[in-house]
Amino acid sequence: MSSAITKKATGGNRSGAAKIAGVAVMLLLSALAQNTGFFPAVYSSRPLLMIPAVVCTAMTFYEGAGFAAGIFSGLMWDTVSPAPDGIFTLFLGVCGAVCGLLSRYRFRSTFLTSYLFSCAASLVGCVLYCVFRSAPLGSAEFSTAFFAFYLPSFVYTAVVSVFYAAFLHREKIYLP
Repeated sequence: MSSAITKKATGGNRSGAAKIAGVAVMLLLSALAQNTGFFPAVYSSRPLLMIPAVVCTAMTFYEGAGFAAGIFSGLMWDTVSPAPDGIFTLFLGVCGAVCGLLSRYRFRSTFLTSYLFSCAASLVGCVLYCVFRSAPLGSAEFSTAFFAFYLPSFVYTAVVSVFYAAFLHREKIYLP
């Protein structure tokens, strides 16, 4: 009985280095896909792939890994940002830590909770980024930017988030 609990708590038979390498590859591929235009633009918006990658990592491996994945992803995102002020590093680090803490102490880490937390974090990220970047320009530019770019980006990210949650919870999803 205790070996089954230990395997479940440590992620099965995979070693720690293999899990870290897998998460790092997933984050690197997410950064490449987000920043190079791998996904086609829909109404001039692209999915924000780093947010669901960090949230699903945090929901699967808890707060320490979520915070580390958030900082790593945020640094990658800030290096290609037009205004590298560290806002993505801060947001993704806090988001990873909070989602990891919630999944450890309040919610079970399932496909549905990972997907819903990814959608919520994507919405918060889009609103915060729009407020920090477009609000100083005026209310007309703010509403135009929000409805023309950030809202479609959120919807696109919500659709793509299903694949992140399914990938990280693939051992727990049972299809008849």
